[in-house]
Formats: sequence, structure tokens, C-alpha cells
Amino acid sequence: MEAEAEKLRDKHESSRTTLRNRIERTQKMVDDRRATVQRRGLETLGSAGELALSMVTKRRRSVSTTLSKQRMAQQAKDDLKQKELELRQLTDQWHKAEEDFKEQLGDLEEKWSKIAYDIREESLSPYKKDVINEVFGIAWMPCYVLEQDGQPRLVPAWDSTEKTK
Repeated sequence: MEAEAEKLRDKHESSRTTLRNRIERTQKMVDDRRATVQRRGLETLGSAGELALSMVTKRRRSVSTTLSKQRMAQQAKDDLKQKELELRQLTDQWHKAEEDFKEQLGDLEEKWSKIAYDIREESLSPYKKDVINEVFGIAWMPCYVLEQDGQPRLVPAWDSTEKTK
């Protein structure tokens, strides 16, 4: 079970690292787009103010510059919205991947707990060639069977006090 769980963790860790890197890159892009939107807004405001001032001073100033600045500001806002949407989608993917990992880990634990409690008896019939006797011996102790008081009794057939040379 541990090997399967480790394999699952490794797989999840690699996808988590990839998602984390994508989220960080997208977050940087969102921050850049916000700065661009702010900068474009100031440029549009400055261009509109310059156009208004040029009308008062009777200097010729093109309206297309102001419109161009406004178009670029709107495009920057659209880019920001798109990147914010992409960031939300990546964050949702992150959370979904975490939930999937927890679910898969739970399924794995459930599978192994069922296996652990599944007890069955299997009989084995070994072949004679598979049985190895490393030590074999025969022991014999001669005894007499005597009857004493109606009870059978075993008496050694050798003298235990005699010492062997």
C-alpha cells in the first residue's frame, strides 16, 4: 500500500508543481496587466486634458491620439479581465486536483483495508521434492512395561548409574 500511495503522491506532486508554476506566472501577468491598465488610464486622461487645453489655446491637436490612447486603455482592461479569468480557472483546477488526490488516496486506503480483512484459507500440497530434511535421526530408549498395583508402569531397561566410557 505504501508503494502505491507514494506513487500517487509523486504523480500528484508533479502536477501540483506544474499548476503552482502556472498560477505564479499568471499572477505576475495579472499584476503587470493591472499596472498597464493604470498607466493607460493616466495616459488617456493626460491625452484628453492635452486635447482640451489645445482647443482653448487654439493649437491644433489631433483627436485620433486621444482615441488611440482610449482604445489602448480598453484593450489593456480586456487583457486584464482575460488574465484574471485564467487565474481563477487555474485556481479552480488546483482545488479540484487537491480534492481528486484526497479522493484517490481514500479509495486506495479503502482498497487496502478490504484486502487486509479478507481472510481465506488455501491448502497447499507440496511435492516430495520440495520437502528438505536437514537433520534426521532415530532415538530408542528400551523400557520394560511392568504392572504394579494393577497399574502399568514403564521401567528403564538400562542401568542409569553405570558410566559410559
